[in-house]
Amino acid sequence: MLTIPSDTPTGSYCVGGFVDSAKKVQESNERNNTTCKRVKIKGKPYERPLQVVAPNMSQHFQVVAGRIKIKVVFNKPVKKSSLVPGSNFKVETEKDTNANGTIIWVDNQTLIWTSTKVVHDLLDFDQNGFFKLFIFDSVRDATGASLDGDKDGSTGGTFINDFVLLG
Repeated sequence: MLTIPSDTPTGSYCVGGFVDSAKKVQESNERNNTTCKRVKIKGKPYERPLQVVAPNMSQHFQVVAGRIKIKVVFNKPVKKSSLVPGSNFKVETEKDTNANGTIIWVDNQTLIWTSTKVVHDLLDFDQNGFFKLFIFDSVRDATGASLDGDKDGSTGGTFINDFVLLG
């Protein structure tokens, strides 16, 4: 009897068998002890875990009225109460390792973070200003599943994005 896990995605698979692997039975032909049968399984469709779609690279930020604004877009609805600024959603700048800011949700997949301090209180501007966004895997989607921050296809990992503000 073969049990196929319930979370197996739809696809074509090979089910194989091998007999007398220890070669304990004397046979005239030892080359006919394996077989493989192609089968099609209709399972659950693969659903990508919660991921950050934007920002990517230095996109999706701007300076408005002297404050940094970062637009964050997720690939599916987020459980808003699971995202806590300063805890599992952090912005690190040259002068502040945990810059304070406010979050406004545009919809259930998009938010805009705005720094509390003005940009010159957050960045050095020797030539350019540098800052990072961290979103940790304790952020959850609407079903309660964790963020796939490193985009490896499974939950877990921290999303990190570097930004450069040209001075």
